[in-house]
Amino acid sequence: MQTGTTRPDDPGTIGDRRVVETEVERVRTRQRVGGAPVDGAPASAAVAAERNGGYFETLPERLRAVTFAVLTALEVLLGLRFLLRAYAANPSSGFVSFIGDVSWPFVAPFSNIFTNRTWSQGVLEISTLVAMGIYLLIFALIVMLVAALAPRLSEDGGAIS
Repeated sequence: MQTGTTRPDDPGTIGDRRVVETEVERVRTRQRVGGAPVDGAPASAAVAAERNGGYFETLPERLRAVTFAVLTALEVLLGLRFLLRAYAANPSSGFVSFIGDVSWPFVAPFSNIFTNRTWSQGVLEISTLVAMGIYLLIFALIVMLVAALAPRLSEDGGAIS
């Protein structure tokens, strides 16, 4: 902040000789733009995390990311099983038999809930669709429990009460 008085020979004060105080406030801002950090200084952790696709700093964030990755892999596996069975893929094919063998332990607990529907092209395994829904609910519950039980951290790393 700068303060100052006007000069006596200033045209605004010649007639009445008043002193006028003026206050000027200067605001300096910095904005990050693409490219190297300012002054060659090392980038902060937040900037570095943003550049390399994101780094999960807290345990709940990491658990959520791992849970989401496992759920995605399981849902893709079960979805492939459903599609391959629905369109009557050749079971003697190596890929089809691999998907069937790997996905069977995840579908087995739900195998006798409903009877499979057949159509001219293949078999609609309702049990696979039920398994996909149940696993989605289980993983969503896990993520909610982790979020509820994990302590929230403040900016300085301490727990918020």
